[in-house]
Amino acid sequence: MEVSVIEGRRSEIGTHAAYVLVDVFRSTTTIPIILKNGADYVIPVFRLSTARSIARKNSEYVTVGERYGFKVPQFQFGNSPADVINESFQGKAVIFTSTNGTRVLEKIRERKNVFIASFVNFSATRKALQNFESVAIVMSGRPDGSADEDRIFSEMLSKSLLGEKPDVEGYVAMARDSRGARRLQMIGYARDVIPSTSVDIVNFPVIFKEGRIVRMR
Repeated sequence: MEVSVIEGRRSEIGTHAAYVLVDVFRSTTTIPIILKNGADYVIPVFRLSTARSIARKNSEYVTVGERYGFKVPQFQFGNSPADVINESFQGKAVIFTSTNGTRVLEKIRERKNVFIASFVNFSATRKALQNFESVAIVMSGRPDGSADEDRIFSEMLSKSLLGEKPDVEGYVAMARDSRGARRLQMIGYARDVIPSTSVDIVNFPVIFKEGRIVRMR
């Protein structure tokens, strides 16, 4: 297997058999948790105006999103794993928008085999990817540059896909002590660090397919 780790905002994506979108703090953590808690699917939208337009036409949809780390006004939830982890989304459709994750997803949404992954569904994602010839791990980063927590998780996943046995506990510790974790604490979201770095609390892979993010069956 060939594994590439790519800065999604700045780099060319290239052609690969499978892609893994990584935004540890917090999109690719929040979305798997929402699906675990019963949502039928998540509709990822980058433009806030588009998200609001869809919500106006579909009042039964749940709205989840943030801009520059903070909950979008009038949305039901922010992009916060801690805020959704104990919520039921049973049978719901969710509109989701974020500053980084949904922006980078726009670059790969037309590709086949697009996975959504973080620490929370690490093992399930690794298993789903093991038979692909080439995998691109696409890091979402931030407007002001790369995100060290994305790099930490991507290195752990890459090593695992290449047959190594990474020190998972060590990588978790690095992510919890990362610049990204300190940034979350500074903006008042320290509560998201632990759930975002909790390994395998979601036991299925998550994929983007035909405009929706769903659990892979």
